[in-house]
Amino acid sequence: MTGKATTVFLAAMFASQVALTAVSFADGKKGKGKTTVTSTVTSFKAKLAPVPPPTTPVAADLSGECEGQAKYKKKVTTKTPPLPALPSTSTEESFSGEVACPILDMALVSTDVYDMHLARGGVDYAVCSLVIKEIEFEYNSGSPLVPVGIEGEYAVKVSQKSPPTPPTVKQKLGGCTAVDLVTAVVPAVKLGDTATVFLNAGATPVLTGTFSTTSGSDDDDHDDD
Repeated sequence: MTGKATTVFLAAMFASQVALTAVSFADGKKGKGKTTVTSTVTSFKAKLAPVPPPTTPVAADLSGECEGQAKYKKKVTTKTPPLPALPSTSTEESFSGEVACPILDMALVSTDVYDMHLARGGVDYAVCSLVIKEIEFEYNSGSPLVPVGIEGEYAVKVSQKSPPTPPTVKQKLGGCTAVDLVTAVVPAVKLGDTATVFLNAGATPVLTGTFSTTSGSDDDDHDDD
């Protein structure tokens, strides 16, 4: 009886030593090399303002009443593992645009379309369609409350990641296409590009702005993942 108990006890001790040795070996092996991760972030922002005179506004009620912005962000991440493994690179891009304008006719809210044209050197390379995101009613301060104005916020938000190649464009709000108006894209904005907003495919712009570099604080709300 004692012999059997001793055998079991010794076997348990032996098994415990083997397990501890294996864990120690795994930890030591892991410490021999670490994957290095480096990221580069590029971001641009355009503040959109009414087009200055002598341009005639689309409607008198929209003159100086609209505002907006557009943002682009690109993040390239490179992972370099210990040799002999090869490094890998992934890219994340996102674009968003917002426009706030008075609603001239509530009956047309569902049909009004704001398009944002992105251009480089005066030539369009992408067009984004903004959809209604929020409606805000303004009332007078008397009693009873009487509506005195209605403002609509229109927005677009798209993003993509690669790999895979080609990447799949995610359209969270509205959408963007190449100038063929068919191919879905995330506009690859560069410094100095312009964003111009038109209402209902009109020829007269409502808002316009030029992309400039942004600081980290400006970019905090632009993550789309």
